[in-house]
Amino acid sequence: MSYAVGIDIGGTHIRLAIVSKTGKIEQVIKEKTDKSNGKDSLLAQIVSLYHQLDIKKYQPIGIGIGVPGPVNPKDGSVYVIPNLNITDIPLKEYVKQHLGLPVYVGNDANVAALAEASVGNGKDAEVVQYLTLSTGIGGGLILSKKMITGHYGFGQEVG
Repeated sequence: MSYAVGIDIGGTHIRLAIVSKTGKIEQVIKEKTDKSNGKDSLLAQIVSLYHQLDIKKYQPIGIGIGVPGPVNPKDGSVYVIPNLNITDIPLKEYVKQHLGLPVYVGNDANVAALAEASVGNGKDAEVVQYLTLSTGIGGGLILSKKMITGHYGFGQEVG
């Protein structure tokens, strides 16, 4: 069985999970998002939490990160996380460099919609619309198993 690490960066909490390719969650770590020193504290927190996971047991093959804001699809950097007041985060580059695994970064609602369309309740549906209500409001849309993101990756965002 192969596993990946999923990271959900939220306005109030950050969660890391080890997930199987069938979508089964094996382990979860959650703590308050560290906003003390902007992007530096957030990036350090991701690395620290990763090392608290049972990496030896599951040996993840990659990392997927969902962020509540627009992502540059070319380099996986984050333009802004409005709820954290952080801008210009080289997220993919930093995590790949520090953890040595392939990394995918996407808008949180978009990647949640993709997960539902792939292994969740929408796996047999042509259209999956996902709405997230948290610190902010977001949306993701999957049509025929393809993510519809808009030009900057947040075409379905509500507010």
